[in-house]
Amino acid sequence: MKKFPEWMEAIVLFLAGICLTGAVWFYFSTKNLLGEIVSISLGVILLLLFIYLVGKKERDKKLEEIVRRNQTERERIDFLKKNLGARIKTDESAKELADIALVATDDISLEIIDALWNCVKNNANNSDIVNQCAFSIGRIVREQSPVTKIRRDKVIGYFIESSASDSETIIDCFAFTLGKIVQSECDMDVRKEVFNIVKANRSHPNSYASKIYKKIWKKIEKYHSVFS
Repeated sequence: MKKFPEWMEAIVLFLAGICLTGAVWFYFSTKNLLGEIVSISLGVILLLLFIYLVGKKERDKKLEEIVRRNQTERERIDFLKKNLGARIKTDESAKELADIALVATDDISLEIIDALWNCVKNNANNSDIVNQCAFSIGRIVREQSPVTKIRRDKVIGYFIESSASDSETIIDCFAFTLGKIVQSECDMDVRKEVFNIVKANRSHPNSYASKIYKKIWKKIEKYHSVFS
């Protein structure tokens, strides 16, 4: 299913506007009939192309929805994981995987957490992708209460691993995610473990990680009495 970038619609519409405006200019300024006909023709063709692109986008959306309804959970997870690997709609794919993980069995949830973390590692310098996946991993423990120990341990393990990363992007995105978890109303055990990770990472041997976690600590220090 061939897809066109959304910016193409804007360019086509812009060019159509130039051609049709040019036709008006030819009519009033130069009385150039040939130029007027050519401009109108090009403008109409481009306008029809714009209508086609908009219509195709809507048809593609409907087709995707039909495919989604007919997929089993297993097929959908594999499809979304493939999207992550190919960097296709990573935001939507990460979000939907987190949605599935929240209601799935522990085995499925752990598989999804691993897939999101692998996507993080494979795109360590892409802040958009890392942020999307970090946020989705955080959601899996933030939007479920209580969180099963096996899920909590898996996510906490990746939180700890993120602070030891060589990627400043990974450190940034996960530190921000940890701060959000502490400030949320999620599972108290999760919040306490995350709070302690931030607290410990203030003296992280990596100077960059230490600096970032000190900033996060200032935002969550008020919760010290809750978890002490």
